[in-house]
Amino acid sequence: ANRGYSMATLRKVYKRGLGAYYSAGSRSVSAHAWAMGRVRSFVTGKGGARKADADLIRGKRKRRR
Repeated sequence: ANRGYSMATLRKVYKRGLGAYYSAGSRSVSAHAWAMGRVRSFVTGKGGARKADADLIRGKRKRRR
């Protein structure tokens, strides 16, 4: 179900999901499940990932320094 997001963008969302898991996440699900949930949220627009990862939408590249 590709909605126009590149693999590179989805990979970034996944990595952010892993980071969120390791910084605060639930221990009732695996890190992979947590990160994939974030990717799913980002792609479908349901949940908070769209807001958290808004800088990745439409190829906006804000470089963090």
